[in-house]
Amino acid sequence: LIQSLGPETFYDTIIYHLAVPNYWKIESAIKDMPNLIFSKMPFNHGLVYLYCLQIDAVPSAKFVNWCISLFTLFSFFAFFHEYFSQKTLFAAAAVFFSIFHYMNVSWYASNDAMLSFMILCSFYMSLRYAQSGLLKYSVLAGIFSGFAMGIKYTSVIFVIGIFFSVFYIMKSRLKLKI
Repeated sequence: LIQSLGPETFYDTIIYHLAVPNYWKIESAIKDMPNLIFSKMPFNHGLVYLYCLQIDAVPSAKFVNWCISLFTLFSFFAFFHEYFSQKTLFAAAAVFFSIFHYMNVSWYASNDAMLSFMILCSFYMSLRYAQSGLLKYSVLAGIFSGFAMGIKYTSVIFVIGIFFSVFYIMKSRLKLKI
């Protein structure tokens, strides 16, 4: 938390994660920033950070990113408590959050913390859909997947993996011959 309230030092954040939304704020419109290709693609996390910049300044965007990291931590326990013991969930969360890159980006205003939260939510909703067959879980999984791909288009690889996981679960549950 303390790191997230300090000044921003991450290169990607300074150059485009916050620079582009700040440019939009200054221009009062979403438009191309000269000499920066990333301004041509308004990413979802940039739009969230634009809202934060409208309210306050850089610390609010960093704080929102830190809160999303915290939501990801709590999601491990909320989503998977029926599948794993508390001890196993605590160990999984500890391993995940001790990864240097994730620990590092959780106090920067970057895209990875928000992306991991959206992918985790998409996976959980897909798992719920595979188990229950209720359409609402499929719709929510699609919304979270779409938001994840809007954060970072290369996250499509995770969405494809989730799709095949759901397909495998449903195939084994329905005993499909493919």
